[in-house]
Amino acid sequence: SKEEALAEAARQREAEALATLHTEVTAVLDRVRSGEILADPTDGRIERAKILKYRAPETVRLLSAEIDALSKLLADSHHIHELSRGQELFLHFLCRTLADLSLQEGAVASIGGYLKTELALPENARNQLRAVPAGEALCVLGGKEADQLLLEAREGFGINGSFWGQVEPFYKRTGVE
Repeated sequence: SKEEALAEAARQREAEALATLHTEVTAVLDRVRSGEILADPTDGRIERAKILKYRAPETVRLLSAEIDALSKLLADSHHIHELSRGQELFLHFLCRTLADLSLQEGAVASIGGYLKTELALPENARNQLRAVPAGEALCVLGGKEADQLLLEAREGFGINGSFWGQVEPFYKRTGVE
């Protein structure tokens, strides 16, 4: 029937759009993963803009998977608990891009997972400044879950720490009273 044909055509377009999203977002992530290109803020903005064309749950899933991998690397780094400068730049790129996408689902849990990993490190290995873009992203994304994660981070890093000193000005954005 005509309706079935239209429905099939719509499904086909949706599948093609998803494939394009996947190809283009993955290509950007592959280009910026080393962090090299992100050393130039202008290049980072250009790459972020390419991803922001795809405001969809699948984009969040792809970026969140990268944050999860970095969190695992940080937790499992055989007691070194460090990321390279490039990996830090990539982490910050991912957090900012997820904030700019403005889709809470998946993003808040992934960014929060990174913050929990940072807080679980031995105190001398924690990097409050590395965690700031994650905190800012949670402020922008907002909601109860983000708010709870930010309060845990404030408690863990200390209210007078550099993390909270830089994140607090954004904190009111979570929209939770």
